[in-house]
Amino acid sequence: PDRRALRRLISERFAARRATVEQVERFVVEFTPFHAGHYRKVLAAMEADGDAKPISPPATRRRGTYPDPKLVLEFR
Repeated sequence: PDRRALRRLISERFAARRATVEQVERFVVEFTPFHAGHYRKVLAAMEADGDAKPISPPATRRRGTYPDPKLVLEFR
């Protein structure tokens, strides 16, 4: 899959907004040709680049992982 295309779609949809991991997954599955297995690597890359930032993540969370669907992300 073209993860650059998915990143662009996520960036356009959530630009300057906050959304939960669950909301991002729902968007990817319902409104893009990608499936649920694709978005987590894209979110990890966006977080690494500073384009997505977790809001109040648990202290035990590893960067670039999204085990909690209720985790809120802030997008640039």
